[in-house]
Amino acid sequence: GDTTLTQPLTVLKDPNTTGTQQDIEQQVSLALAIRTEMDSVVGLINRIEWLRKQLEDLGTQLADSSTVKNDSVTKAMARAGHDLEQKLIVVEGDLFDVHLTGAREDAFRNPTKVYGRLSALLSDVAENGADFPPTSQQQQVNDLLKQRMGAAAAKFANLMQTDLATFRGQLRAAHLPDVLAANP
Repeated sequence: GDTTLTQPLTVLKDPNTTGTQQDIEQQVSLALAIRTEMDSVVGLINRIEWLRKQLEDLGTQLADSSTVKNDSVTKAMARAGHDLEQKLIVVEGDLFDVHLTGAREDAFRNPTKVYGRLSALLSDVAENGADFPPTSQQQQVNDLLKQRMGAAAAKFANLMQTDLATFRGQLRAAHLPDVLAANP
């Protein structure tokens, strides 16, 4: 009912492992860092998806508008929007397999990307570490994946500063609505 019971709880290390408290702390530290990196990758993917959806909606509006359907400027803008979306797909493809269908065989069709590799690394560190510190190989793999994530983020930032900015300027010059935003 309305009664709350509390009791102190002490979590003890498994006495059957040789890992020390410091080993466990290092393991947890790397696991938390990987989780943060995964969150960053997901945030970037979400931003890309948000932009892609806006580009798709704009393309549909331009194609369906009876007043501008045959306008060469509008057609050019629709092509430019499609080209920008393709560039976003390339960046997203560095982070996550954009060809996943949900089938079991997907893992064999395309190489695992940054998000999947971080997920596998986290599983290896946190779930299969048995109270041992991360290995130097796990730390090196994490460093490599952070570099790949940074490279994808830099590509995305470049697209935002150059390609998206140019596209938005073209929309304004064509007196078309500038509905694109980088954040949901």
